[in-house]
Amino acid sequence: MSGDVSTASAGNSTASAGNSTASAGRAAVRDTAPVLSAVDVRVEFASRGRRRAAARAVDGVNLDIAAGEILALVGESGCGKTTLARTMLGLERPTSGQVRFAGRPLSYRGAALRGYRRSVQLVLQDPTGSLNPRHTVYEAVAEGVRIHRLDNEESRVADALARCGLRPPERFFQRYPHELSGGQRQRVVIAGALVLEPSVLVADEPVASLDASVRGEILSLLLRLRDELGLAALVVTHDLGLAWNIADRLAVMYLGRIVEMGTPEQVFADPRHPYTRALMSVLPESPIEPIVLSGEPPDPTRIPSGCRFHPRCPELASGAAAAAGVAGQCTGAALPVLPAAGPALGQVSCHLAQAKLAADSADTAEAASTDAADAAEAAEARLHNSALEARAAVTQRLTRITFISWHSSLLRNSCCWRVILAARRSSVAGFWTAASRGHSWRIWGPRGGSSALPAYAW
Repeated sequence: MSGDVSTASAGNSTASAGNSTASAGRAAVRDTAPVLSAVDVRVEFASRGRRRAAARAVDGVNLDIAAGEILALVGESGCGKTTLARTMLGLERPTSGQVRFAGRPLSYRGAALRGYRRSVQLVLQDPTGSLNPRHTVYEAVAEGVRIHRLDNEESRVADALARCGLRPPERFFQRYPHELSGGQRQRVVIAGALVLEPSVLVADEPVASLDASVRGEILSLLLRLRDELGLAALVVTHDLGLAWNIADRLAVMYLGRIVEMGTPEQVFADPRHPYTRALMSVLPESPIEPIVLSGEPPDPTRIPSGCRFHPRCPELASGAAAAAGVAGQCTGAALPVLPAAGPALGQVSCHLAQAKLAADSADTAEAASTDAADAAEAAEARLHNSALEARAAVTQRLTRITFISWHSSLLRNSCCWRVILAARRSSVAGFWTAASRGHSWRIWGPRGGSSALPAYAW
């Protein structure tokens, strides 16, 4: 039992390491084609009695999981998370819609389904219940190898156990589940999935039955396997802390349908759906005031009209939806199914959130229009001032004539006057000297040069 026993500080440090690794993984952009997809998947279960309607466990879900991506599916009990996971695994057939693997629709024929289940493996919630108490660790991990008739059985089992942190693997071959700790049993379950070298893991509450000190180790293991093997994973959980630590994207599910989707940073920092806000409000140190939802989730055989959350919606009860003018839509207008891929800011299925988004867009457009008008007016004013300044400068250069001096003197037998005129132009500044009585004009330029002009008589 000592293999997974650790102090609280060690568990916290492991969780912190997992958190930093997840943040680094979210920073990496994965623009690859989805390896596993759900296209408008609907799953209904027939009810007892002829007149009772079918229960819509999954009521229209679009989902894409890319290679190397971890998608967390969160929501309260009974919202359809596990049914969707079982449908993605091929354990349930959708009533309508498709499950696609590597771009191809899933075939439910024996040989094709066997090959698919080797590529998409399940990690169950309770390791104690999922392991046969009469089987040793070796037999539990080797079961998949034997079903699919793979070679090198012992080396595959040893490699899978070593990857999951059970080293040396030979030490655990002949142990039984009751001889292991909870964390070791969960590692054995993960090793049983990895031994087939899958490309996708579907984990249903993988750490729900473990204590806090072991959770960090299992989460770090999942992140390390994602980075080393390029595994994609669909993690079903109601633990928002787990979703924050390991998920690249977060999908919030309510009554058989996804109501909000985005990165953990987007959803945790600014939850837009009232149901998501209620979930986030109960987190420790949440800036949102605690929101207590009234009543229980509606019966899936009688899904409410309009928004399926409106009987419990605090925004509708408080009058915020009526103030925004969408109260009638909340109770009567059905919302479309969210697409698998959406805008960078995430997706939300809510009349009030869409109205707020439209109002914000209108305000942004009005502010941009006002800023553009102000900028145009300022540019026009600058142009007008520049024209006035240029006109004044030209006028000053062309019309400024200053009388400097006048004096008389005798030159031989004639009297002459000397008038010095200063004329400023854009590139020529000089003095003109005029002589009377038939003398020619001379212009002395700024460098002392001169040129004669035709004679002119006073």
